[in-house]
Amino acid sequence: MLPAALRKCRAGPVRCLSGLTCRDSGGPVPGDASATPSLQTEEASLYVHWPYCLRRCSYCNFNKYISRSVNHAAMATCLRRETETLLRLSRVSRITSVFFGGGTPSLAPPSTIAAVLETVARHAGLQDDAEVTLEVNPTPVGVAKLEDFHQAGVNRFSIGVQSLRDEDLRILGRDHNFPACLAHTGGGTAAVPRTCVC
Repeated sequence: MLPAALRKCRAGPVRCLSGLTCRDSGGPVPGDASATPSLQTEEASLYVHWPYCLRRCSYCNFNKYISRSVNHAAMATCLRRETETLLRLSRVSRITSVFFGGGTPSLAPPSTIAAVLETVARHAGLQDDAEVTLEVNPTPVGVAKLEDFHQAGVNRFSIGVQSLRDEDLRILGRDHNFPACLAHTGGGTAAVPRTCVC
């Protein structure tokens, strides 16, 4: 049965998913074209999670880690592999939008964002007018890095201001203040006109 296959995966590396067969699970496995009828979905949206933050905000219960030494090369490789595996197993033929959330995905190098988008384009096709959103924390990202994200393929920023009152920001555990909100909102719209502030 499938639980036996899941135990096998938990005991070994993540790559075991690509090696599962009907024999391992006792039934059809998603992604095994020989065992299942075509379930191909033409279009889908993709969410990519960057789990790292500089600090914990009191209101946030998303999966996140506070790390001062992220192995960016390893993370980029993992995100590319996970994206490729997900696209292969889902049989999606075209991605209409990509949302990089977190955590704080604006801490990722723009090259990582570009690598994930290239993987999407290579394995499923990225629609020409696809919306590619990156969540941005108002600090420590500068305008130059926002422009680098735009060059990497991001065409919409979602800037997590949360409040324009410094007292509220302190209570929420945010690491920016009102002037930083204004500066980064202006920088975001200068780099990419499609910027939302939330």
